[in-house]
Amino acid sequence: MWNKGSMDTDRSTSGTIKTARRVFDVLELTRDRNGVALPEVAEELDVATSTAHGYLTTLEELNYLVREDEQFHLGLTFLRYGNASKDRLDYLDVVEPTLEKFAEQTGEAVWFVAEESGRAVYLIKKEGSNAARTSGAVGKEAPLHASAAGKAILAGQPDKRIDEIELPEYTEATITDRQRLREEIAEVRETGVAYNDNDNLIGLRGVGCPIHVEGRTIGAISVGGPAERIRDEFFHEELPNSLRGTANEIELNLSEPNF
Repeated sequence: MWNKGSMDTDRSTSGTIKTARRVFDVLELTRDRNGVALPEVAEELDVATSTAHGYLTTLEELNYLVREDEQFHLGLTFLRYGNASKDRLDYLDVVEPTLEKFAEQTGEAVWFVAEESGRAVYLIKKEGSNAARTSGAVGKEAPLHASAAGKAILAGQPDKRIDEIELPEYTEATITDRQRLREEIAEVRETGVAYNDNDNLIGLRGVGCPIHVEGRTIGAISVGGPAERIRDEFFHEELPNSLRGTANEIELNLSEPNF
């Protein structure tokens, strides 16, 4: 079942308000399912149909949800929140043109990724002419330990960070042993390049490089695509060298006095 919780009291032992948490449960379920109907909300959240109806209709009245036939979808109100969230990251406008140029040069999909709450979040995506459809849409999240960008971000953090994050297994290639992950992150620090070799999705390979500003890792850029196309020297030499150059260009642009 999806993220169940008790409704016995309004406040949990951790001090959070359960009703508020349940509202976000409804919103996240709606997002993940790309639309929900009343019965599945009641079933997945393990609440009475009348309770689920109350949440849905209240969110609809506030324009956070819109109803199409019997399905509820996220409302366009969330665009304002998304734009406001990105606006606080003023460096994105500097990163974007360089990423677009790199996507055109390689023909692949490229991203700028930052960490939030222990996950890698895709903030910019640019697609070249050969870019495959992948899961890295803007706003999507990826695991730090099983993505090229995530590993690049971890390389800019203290070793203790590896002990703080979860290491779920996605494929047989996923690193779930903390010592092995430490060794790979140490190599990323040495080379400046991180790899995703079927780590979170079979058939997908990627390369990532951290972006440093004034000694701080603000995120990472990555490029990825089908493993059958990204292989051999292209995977291990050409893409890493090109991506390192792009990362350096972004860092220089972000260090300009007028930034």
